Amino acid sequence: MNDEKMNKLLFVTGATQNSGLAIARHFAKHGYDIGISSRDKTKADAAAQSIAEEYKVKTAGYALNLADTRDIERVFAQISNDFGRLDVFVPNSANLGVGYDIFNTTPEVFDEIMDVNVKGTFFCCQQAALLMKKFGSGGSIVIMGSIQYLGAVRGRTTYSTSKGALASLTRNLAFELAEDGIRVNYLVAGAIHTHRWDTQAPAETARRRA
Repeated sequence: MNDEKMNKLLFVTGATQNSGLAIARHFAKHGYDIGISSRDKTKADAAAQSIAEEYKVKTAGYALNLADTRDIERVFAQISNDFGRLDVFVPNSANLGVGYDIFNTTPEVFDEIMDVNVKGTFFCCQQAALLMKKFGSGGSIVIMGSIQYLGAVRGRTTYSTSKGALASLTRNLAFELAEDGIRVNYLVAGAIHTHRWDTQAPAETARRRA
């Protein structure tokens, strides 16, 4: 296939709903082929099919366990086989760690949050960078951050810590990958309306908006 006629490819993790799905749809609207992942293969396939039908681009859904580095390697190898390129990678998946503060966070909970948010993101970025370097066309990695890494929020201590680690990771990756033409950025958004907002009490909604 002539590379000049190939669409660019976005791969985004955790993209069956909310922010991840919105990111995938935005890139598809602008002509990108789309790879998306979820822990649930059925959901990933359904979201990919919906995007393909709406925007007439090539898509694929992948089941991905971010706590398993071998599974990460498997999925990126499959992306290479399916699309033959990778231009933009967005590690969007996260363990939100809701309700865990310094007193009730167990070692098991700490590992669950860090394995997904830090270790999983690190090794996904490693595989993404390897593919971008292999195909030689540069690329962009956009790590999803959080305003909570700059401040504090009750009951999210481990989550906030993980997002601080990702800010440090971003700076180092940007430095290391610049010579390969790969840009790395840390996206810090404010409060985003997700499905969790639909079921919370009005007082909680008002508090978040404030």
